[in-house]
Amino acid sequence: MKNVLVVYNQMNTGGIETLILRFGYYFKANGHKLKVILTDGGGSLLNELKTIADVKLCNSITLSINQKTVGNDPFYENIDEVFTLCPEGNALGLRISLFLKIPFKVGVYHPEDYGALTSRFYRSLFNEIPDSCKLFMNDDCLISHERIFNRKINSEIWPLPVIVDPGLGQEKQREPKKNKIISIGRFDPFKTYNLTTIELVSHFKDKGILLKYDLYGYGLLEDKMKSLIKKHHLIEDVVIKGVLNYSDLKNVVKEAYIFVGCGTAAIEASYTGVPTIIAALGTNGLSNGLFTDEIGFNIGEQTNSLKTHTIEELIEYILNLSDKEYLELSKKHTEIAKNRYEATAVFEKYFKLPEVKITLNTRLKLKIFTASLYFSLYKLYKIFTKTLGLQKLKKTIKAGINKV
Repeated sequence: MKNVLVVYNQMNTGGIETLILRFGYYFKANGHKLKVILTDGGGSLLNELKTIADVKLCNSITLSINQKTVGNDPFYENIDEVFTLCPEGNALGLRISLFLKIPFKVGVYHPEDYGALTSRFYRSLFNEIPDSCKLFMNDDCLISHERIFNRKINSEIWPLPVIVDPGLGQEKQREPKKNKIISIGRFDPFKTYNLTTIELVSHFKDKGILLKYDLYGYGLLEDKMKSLIKKHHLIEDVVIKGVLNYSDLKNVVKEAYIFVGCGTAAIEASYTGVPTIIAALGTNGLSNGLFTDEIGFNIGEQTNSLKTHTIEELIEYILNLSDKEYLELSKKHTEIAKNRYEATAVFEKYFKLPEVKITLNTRLKLKIFTASLYFSLYKLYKIFTKTLGLQKLKKTIKAGINKV
């Protein structure tokens, strides 16, 4: 039996949040125990998480968490390891692991987790943490951070344990509708494939090929997507469906002829047998290829190590397949998804990963303190601006600017 404490920020809908839920479900089913600290409140998936894990909303300032508070709080009893999944959680996770004298791991599941948009205090602390404690989602996520820190990082690759429902991949349940494309995921600005695919629906329509494109999600890109739909007169062809409940994913993707996207949603779609185009993040219509190509564990990262295609040519390729070729491609997607991302195999690998207890030195102690101080000041700033209503004012101003 293993008890793991995960430190994250908030349980909104997304890939890392889904990973935490899968941790909880797998642990509960296999006699382990998951505890979760959320540093920034709840989120839409909080109630579900509470059914499978012990959850603590950490509204305290990081520096107030000390040996005494940890020692007197039953929540921290019987924890074997701390696993942080966000830059702002590392200082808190490290402090707890040091107080409890237990192993520490930090997971990196985005190629820019510690990039330019992250506080230099968080980057500096991460760089000081021993590489043997670090896990990366895939090779290119690791390579991206080697570029950020300008050094070799000797760490393990631990992919996302996505496939948890054995019944999801039964292709006999698939009823694909020819020319139907689906994308699922947050509408983040770097997920430019949402815009590209809307443009392609218009492009194919001009050539006499009628596509139907359903998008599930929410985010900052939504207004731009709506404008593009209106511009190309695609109200009947492209529909933004809103947030998709995970329990409804199976019924939604069984109708898809093609999936365009990245991350966990692309893996799950592939497992159901949907031919999936892996969109390269932050590019103008580029793709790493089909899920069945030699892409390793890279599910959307822009990389020089993979052959780059366009989303357009891959949609055209799939549409031109015979029924027999399409079925073979569908079965191959299910097979590869199971081999790479089936939860049991991935979690078994987690239990075999090195367990490293951090040795505190003066340099690391300073990095933990400065990152903790920065996070604490940031939390105070948020409380202060919320009290004065400045956050609402900021959002109103930003919304006005976006409409201009």
